Amino acid sequence: MKILVIEDDKIINNNIKTIFNSSGFLVDQAFTGAQGLQKSQINYYEVIVLDINLPVFDGFEYLKQLRSLGNKTPVIVLSARDSIDDKTKAFKYGADDYLVKPFDLNILVMKINALISRLNNKGNVVFKAGNIKINTFYKTVTNIKSGKLIDLTAKEYSILECLIINNGRFVTAENILESVWGEQIDEFTQTVKIHISNIRKKIGDIIINKKGQGYKIQTEVI
Repeated sequence: MKILVIEDDKIINNNIKTIFNSSGFLVDQAFTGAQGLQKSQINYYEVIVLDINLPVFDGFEYLKQLRSLGNKTPVIVLSARDSIDDKTKAFKYGADDYLVKPFDLNILVMKINALISRLNNKGNVVFKAGNIKINTFYKTVTNIKSGKLIDLTAKEYSILECLIINNGRFVTAENILESVWGEQIDEFTQTVKIHISNIRKKIGDIIINKKGQGYKIQTEVI
């Protein structure tokens, strides 16, 4: 399970990451609204944790832009603002929950688990691309014609999911590296190219690549 934490206070951001990691979550970090929006466009997250007071543009603007892009990822807002007006504004722009600072980190973990549990009860999201279907909850890839599961490695599946969430848009190799491997890996490595080649052998040639733009896949929800 992958969570994006958008919080400009590095101490708070790192503390949230630490407790999320100890709870079994994978965590990406962003420290500005713009950085958070970029990450949420190229990666798939189960939940986004969002501070309101952010540099570049604030959490309200982030919410407006996120939802205008059609991204429905659940968002839990963190804020020192506890007025009814601020809470109303956050929910109006698409927040799913609101937690006032200071807060107990364990409460945040419980809210994350409760939110995910509610979403899971609504059913799974399944995408179709070519002759395969992808279930993003169970993280399975199935051949539609044979009905058999396709065995992808964890990294291969993560790359495929990254392309799916960017439905129809090109994703650069550098963005795939950041999404799947983290920011520490050498951006000039051939890792992405090799993994894409292996994925194509397993699911067919449905991933398009264009020099200078990256990779993309067109999907539909079924």
